[in-house]
Amino acid sequence: MRWRSLDEEIRENQESTNSLELSIESKTADQRGIDAKIETHLADNADLTDALGDVQARFYSLGNEIARNEQSIEHHMERVDQLKLDLTETQEGWTQTQEELDIDLRKKNSARC
Repeated sequence: MRWRSLDEEIRENQESTNSLELSIESKTADQRGIDAKIETHLADNADLTDALGDVQARFYSLGNEIARNEQSIEHHMERVDQLKLDLTETQEGWTQTQEELDIDLRKKNSARC
């Protein structure tokens, strides 16, 4: 009778052990699935991080290009202003020279007469 009781206890323990082993295998499979998903997410995250880096590099590159263009435009506007000033001064000088030439020609003509 004692043996039967021990056999029954062993059988129950074995069933319990088998059930726990199945549970462990199930949880291990679940964990592997989760690990695979984590790896996928990490790879996706790395790809997105690379894409973000590319976008940021393009953003800063465009910002630099815009700054260069703005500086170039400002330089050209200053150059246009300077050329307008030079043109005005040249026109004034030409007008003054023309007036002096007219005066000299009148003096020359009156000296001949």
